[in-house]
Amino acid sequence: MPTSMPPVPVLNPNEAESRRLLTLMLERTVYLLQWIASHPQEFVDGQHHHNVANAVDDLTGQLYTKGGWRALIAEVPGDNLKSAGLTGAQLELKFEAFQEQFQAFQKRSAALESGYEYLNQRLMRLEGEKFHSDVRKRPQSAAGRALELGETVLGSLAAAGKGALAASGGDAVIEIAGELSSSVGILIKSKLHD
Repeated sequence: MPTSMPPVPVLNPNEAESRRLLTLMLERTVYLLQWIASHPQEFVDGQHHHNVANAVDDLTGQLYTKGGWRALIAEVPGDNLKSAGLTGAQLELKFEAFQEQFQAFQKRSAALESGYEYLNQRLMRLEGEKFHSDVRKRPQSAAGRALELGETVLGSLAAAGKGALAASGGDAVIEIAGELSSSVGILIKSKLHD
């Protein structure tokens, strides 16, 4: 007689836990942007390196003056977060999807950094140019997908924070972060398809 599988444990975060997950996700989105800005040659074409670095520096400066993501998220009423899908099971799903791509990016970029020159020479000899370029695209595609997910959550946060964040100017920072995530994601896709 087949036995049924037990239910998978889920987090289903309450409002305070949701705010912590949301903060972590957005901090990691900015981390990705900062990492890309400090390693632009792997992610975006040369003519965009300087602009990406300047835009990320500007965003981090604005976040710093607003007290960071935690302070901005604290200004958004809980009911607004809930109606925007930024609490409970909806946020858990978004966070898990983001986290999967973020961890893939970390693993793949660490592998690139730890032995890039040796790996590059070895792969060129063993497998040829096509295999080499496929391996190099892996961290970029994970970063691009993570930025897309970050952009989605930033859009939801912008909707949830309408009005509540206007007085502090936090709404503008959220909008800038979403647009920057989108723009860098597009540049990554463009480089991957060239």
